[in-house]
Amino acid sequence: MTIEELYLASVMKRFQEHKILAEKTFAQLNNEEMHVQQNEASNSIAIIIQHMHGNMLSRWTNLLTEDGEKNWRKRDDEFENSTLSKEQLTQLWDEGWRVFFDTLNSLTPENLSYTITIRRSAIKCNRCDQPTIGAL
Repeated sequence: MTIEELYLASVMKRFQEHKILAEKTFAQLNNEEMHVQQNEASNSIAIIIQHMHGNMLSRWTNLLTEDGEKNWRKRDDEFENSTLSKEQLTQLWDEGWRVFFDTLNSLTPENLSYTITIRRSAIKCNRCDQPTIGAL
């Protein structure tokens, strides 16, 4: 296995672990608790899921060929309180992760040398797993 293949496998494993950890948290919460905001400066789990869903779909759809900030994304709406049920939030969660993992699984070692674009900013593809990617 090449270093690039090991890197991609490591990134996949790390994100799978984060997903599982979050899902263990969700399993302990009821519908109402998914929407609790601790204070005005914080986001509920529901809002975080909505935002991650939009982010994952936008960033990881056509990662190598299109800007990661898609025209169809309604980012501001992701931060609005919703009345989505826990089941609906779980569907958003699963869809976002499916797009992310499908794209990650499709990457080849050669793709790691590519440059992608997010909000018209160029980023090397081998930095796609960095936490700052979502902030761009």
